[in-house]
Amino acid sequence: MIAINKNYFIFPKLEIKHTTKIVVINMKFGISSLVFLPESLTSSIEKIAEHNFDAWEIVCEGTHYLSPKNIKYLMELRDRYEVEIIVHAPFSDLNPASMNERVRRLTVECIRDAIEGAFELDSEIVVVHPGYIPELWSNYVNDILDNNFSTLSEIVEIAEDYGIKIGLENAKALFMENIGKEIELQHQEIVVALEKAINEKKNNEEKTLKNKEILRNTIMQIFELSEKIKINSGV
Repeated sequence: MIAINKNYFIFPKLEIKHTTKIVVINMKFGISSLVFLPESLTSSIEKIAEHNFDAWEIVCEGTHYLSPKNIKYLMELRDRYEVEIIVHAPFSDLNPASMNERVRRLTVECIRDAIEGAFELDSEIVVVHPGYIPELWSNYVNDILDNNFSTLSEIVEIAEDYGIKIGLENAKALFMENIGKEIELQHQEIVVALEKAINEKKNNEEKTLKNKEILRNTIMQIFELSEKIKINSGV
């Protein structure tokens, strides 16, 4: 997911189709329910549904938590509007890196709820915020990093049981460098593929312009030659 800002995003199914001369990149545009919090989920989705987004991100906070009632409601609308749903796990008062084991356990259970809800909604991705360092524990960075990695690894294992992929939120990339050393992120592969596709498209466009220029010059030469023939023949 590539964020445009905190509320709008491009959700790639990066379908890069190679033809003889053209590279086509299909992106899906989505909106987050976070825009409308603390309004009810029903009120939020009614407003979102007025626009033709390809995907809806449901942020599991407050009235947008994936309760059985909300899941049933979203299933009905998903089928009606034929949209893809991405689930954003709760994060506002949770911390997978906490030094308090009970907080870490609560974090896992709340994110498990989001994963189970995503499974029922046929969603492929659950976005999770990595942990942060509480001010009082700033001298225990290594312990917090260990907690963070351990908790996120447990979350990934839970997600795998449901066939769900975990996407790490990069808005506040406090732990991304450390996590990246341990977890193979596919984001880099997407960026490389995207850059390659864009460069290839650019090269194709340059070739097309060059061919058009050659064709234009050829036509002009034919036209000039035709005029000379007319003059010489007295036409």
